[in-house]
Amino acid sequence: MKKLFFIILSIQILFAVEVQELKKGDVIEDSVQRLEKKYYKVGIASSKNIRVSVTTLTNDVDLYVRSESLNDVMHDTPMEELVPTMRRHDCYSANSKTEDEECYYQILGPAPGAYDVNVYILVYGFKAGSYRLEVKEEAAETIDTISENPTHGEVKKGESKQYKIYGKAGQTIEAKIFDLSADADIRMKFGKKAGLHTFDCKSTNGGIKTDSCSLTLKKSGTVFVQVYGYRSADFTLEGGVANHENQALISKAKEQCLNQDNSTNKILCASENNKVYLIEYNEEYGDDLIHIVSTQNEWGVLGEKIISYSGYAGSSSLHKLKDTGLFYVESKTSRSTFFDFYHFNDNDKKLVKAFSESITTDTFKIDSFKTIENGQKLLIKYHHKGSGDKFTKLYDISNLLNIIPL
Repeated sequence: MKKLFFIILSIQILFAVEVQELKKGDVIEDSVQRLEKKYYKVGIASSKNIRVSVTTLTNDVDLYVRSESLNDVMHDTPMEELVPTMRRHDCYSANSKTEDEECYYQILGPAPGAYDVNVYILVYGFKAGSYRLEVKEEAAETIDTISENPTHGEVKKGESKQYKIYGKAGQTIEAKIFDLSADADIRMKFGKKAGLHTFDCKSTNGGIKTDSCSLTLKKSGTVFVQVYGYRSADFTLEGGVANHENQALISKAKEQCLNQDNSTNKILCASENNKVYLIEYNEEYGDDLIHIVSTQNEWGVLGEKIISYSGYAGSSSLHKLKDTGLFYVESKTSRSTFFDFYHFNDNDKKLVKAFSESITTDTFKIDSFKTIENGQKLLIKYHHKGSGDKFTKLYDISNLLNIIPL
């Protein structure tokens, strides 16, 4: 029994966590070896903000922070489970190389009251290096709630402002910034303040273009929106729950089409000039294809059209004719290929079929679709497979509402 007791005691000592206690406002100089973990503990008043900074790094060091919970207090959680880990934390900062690390968030105690909450800090040596650790308690700032009603504001160059929106599980929360006087972007983060390096979504447009960001919630909670000024800028901000009716289509446009071609046998897409052209195979209509056009600025469905391909074999692809406003669907059967050309009419928000071409693939092969004369005309080249004879077709596409064969 004595032997077993000493074995257990030895294991407990081996895995014991050493935690250095700090006070608010403390600044210490320390270092870690590669893959070493150093733990600290500090008391921060409930409802206050904690700011933990790791600076003057000589190598790549990361930061993790965790506050004790009501469950920790009630069940006397052992120290090994109180300290943060790379998977269990309230905040983390893992920038590369010697870039400063910081965690900043509001402390919400295990129960209401004005008392100190134990906060545990982990400094992890991704590589061996020294660092400067500083812990501050700060008054919690007031964060305005944004809605569909426009919120006007301004930021200085390098300044950020935080806003918040509450959403329920399954909802998609969207924020939009517009009427910009200079370049400013938005970032979104669920559950804590968004930052330059801590976000779940960020806008991508530069300059004074309208910018947006959206986040689908896995659970109910607060989404924080950061407005960051790359220049001193005035702005208007709106936010709220995205339209559920079209959200699935918009999500597909973003995830599968935006700035790339991730076409599958169910989704075909192309993008140009802040518009996404998306074709979705619709099980309800069998071989039919449903055409969707979305804009990257407003992220709403602009128009749609159900097109019947009765008798087609079902092998289709989507192609965009650059700088023309035209795109075409190429659909193949075992013996023929069909080319159906469309454009989106901005005036009446309708998807319009412009014209069609088809060839017998047993006999002919399309060589190219090419725009000439600054996009005013479309030249189609093809040849006879047997004789090699070459042929052309020419269309005047200067007026998309009245395309003329020449």
